[in-house]
Amino acid sequence: MISWPADVTAERCPGRVRRQIGVDTEVIDGRIVYSGRLRDRWENPDTGESEDIHGWDLRLQTRPPDLTIVAAEAIPAALPFPECPAAALAARQLIGAKLTSGFPEQAKAAFNGVAGCTHLLTLATAIWSQQVVSIYLYGRDEDPASREGTSRPRAVDVCSGWRSGGTAVNLVRARLPFPRSRQHTECSGSRSS
Repeated sequence: MISWPADVTAERCPGRVRRQIGVDTEVIDGRIVYSGRLRDRWENPDTGESEDIHGWDLRLQTRPPDLTIVAAEAIPAALPFPECPAAALAARQLIGAKLTSGFPEQAKAAFNGVAGCTHLLTLATAIWSQQVVSIYLYGRDEDPASREGTSRPRAVDVCSGWRSGGTAVNLVRARLPFPRSRQHTECSGSRSS
């Protein structure tokens, strides 16, 4: 692991690094396809200098109902070292994994170490968390579980918003529409040390 020097100053470490991650989800030919994009860019507002330092696209095609990965492709963009693009091959190890069960561990196994890339692991994890949101593709006022003859929504207890007995789960079970999202400012987990 890289360790930082104790004397970190803006002069010694100028500018900033911005990470942008986006995930699109769509249904194509009966499959749910997740297309993720990660970009890291260094920029120095004082001098106007900038540089793309990391970039990957990751596309996972999944088969419902358990979102089994049937195709995986990692596409390198801007990468700093000649060895980096070889990490794209690690994406093949995701084929057969299920986004709905044990995926974070399988992604870590695929992308950790010298055969993988921490940036691809970050992107795979972003796609994994998107699978909860992709439930919206089924329709805001339908119970996705009802299509499979079960009354248990698949997203139960995956996060705070989908906990057992919570609003989302109760609305799905009652077959009521979800409310529109709104901005929340009353809760904050931020602290300084």
